[in-house]
Amino acid sequence: MVGRWNPHCLRQTGCYSEMRCSSSCRYVQNDRFEEAYDTLLEIRDDPDLIAQEMQDIRQAIAFEKKQTNSTWTRYKLLWTDKSVRRRILLAAAINIGQQLTGNNSLATYSTIIYKKVFTSNSQIQLINALAGTFNILFTLNATWMTDFLGRRPILLIGVAGMAVCMFAAAAVVTETPTLEDGSKSSSVGIATVFLMFLFALFFKPSWGATVWIWTSEIFSMNIRAQAVAMTTQCQSIASIILRKYPYSLCPT
Repeated sequence: MVGRWNPHCLRQTGCYSEMRCSSSCRYVQNDRFEEAYDTLLEIRDDPDLIAQEMQDIRQAIAFEKKQTNSTWTRYKLLWTDKSVRRRILLAAAINIGQQLTGNNSLATYSTIIYKKVFTSNSQIQLINALAGTFNILFTLNATWMTDFLGRRPILLIGVAGMAVCMFAAAAVVTETPTLEDGSKSSSVGIATVFLMFLFALFFKPSWGATVWIWTSEIFSMNIRAQAVAMTTQCQSIASIILRKYPYSLCPT
């Protein structure tokens, strides 16, 4: 689609970022304690704190290994344990909610939306390129906001801000006069782009990033891989449905 980034560039960026990323301290789970210590040393300055954290991790892993061993037992625990089942359903709902915000649909159909306001193809491509760049910058806010505000408040603030932006953008586009060439006035175009960027500002650090953080935090280590895989897959299912049937863009 016009204005979308080349997927090969994204893959190359992802591969480079992965190579620069620190190793996981899950080395402890495989009895590779020295490598786990080195990993923690990259993000901690206090050796005493690292030693205590290493001890806590080892105790937690030892406890969880005693509780469940086989893969089948872990999957069974997702539904037989009431507290785990509740977290599974809640995490699935949150991940579906991430797609219901409409961000991915907006990214997919952004060119179509902007064509209702602008007639210049190069102008639309520039807006999409800027949107992709600012989305990265907006997402970085999650690195401090999630701990400063807390998971629940940031999700509530994000959804409230996104709702206001969407109602305002819809009103600006539909309730303003259309020019003879089929476009809108420059002031309407500026307002529309501003509201779309403001929507991204609310979405990226909240429902864009915090949902992933929260989903990985609420499950214990012994079932985390299975639980996170199942609940985050709900995003893909919801995304397919929403992208297949974008009712708001259908001609009337």
